[in-house]
Amino acid sequence: MKTQKKYEEYQKLYIKQTNDLETLDNLYKANQEEIAKCDAGYNEALKKADENKAETFFNKKIELKEEQKKLSNRIKIKKDMANVVTKEKKFETLINAKNLRELYSDDVKTLHDKLKVAVDQYNKVVDEIHALNDKYGEEEHKYRALYDSLSDDERKELKRNPQANGLNFNLYSIASYKPFNYLNDGKFNTMEEK
Repeated sequence: MKTQKKYEEYQKLYIKQTNDLETLDNLYKANQEEIAKCDAGYNEALKKADENKAETFFNKKIELKEEQKKLSNRIKIKKDMANVVTKEKKFETLINAKNLRELYSDDVKTLHDKLKVAVDQYNKVVDEIHALNDKYGEEEHKYRALYDSLSDDERKELKRNPQANGLNFNLYSIASYKPFNYLNDGKFNTMEEK
């Protein structure tokens, strides 16, 4: 890919933003679990009338709730920032792709040039086949004229000759017969650049 670097930059940023958010979410969840443990410890300490332990759990819970608020704010800010940053990078990446056709134009030109050489060589061979057909037609026409100059008796005599077996000059039009035939004129055209 000719634009791989830009695309990878976007992917890297997107993955980093996603991982950062996931880390903050995991911290938030872990904090919630700690708060739940503090609540349970606090209630247990109250049941046992252990004031010192209850106060420790209560203070720890207040600390965790304060940290939870900070985490919640960080998550919100990170989400807002991630959306803006990744959107900008996504736009930049897509705008970079508008030049994709230009980036491949040299490759297309190289292939076009290779194809042109191959087509020219092929067409040259087709021209040689046409020339061979023309030579064949000229030569056969001479023999047809010679055959046409025979009288009916001479033609019958020629047909009886075992060496003449396979001679056939009874074609309606020799000019239409091409022993080395190709479809139509057999030529190709190179593709047009668009």
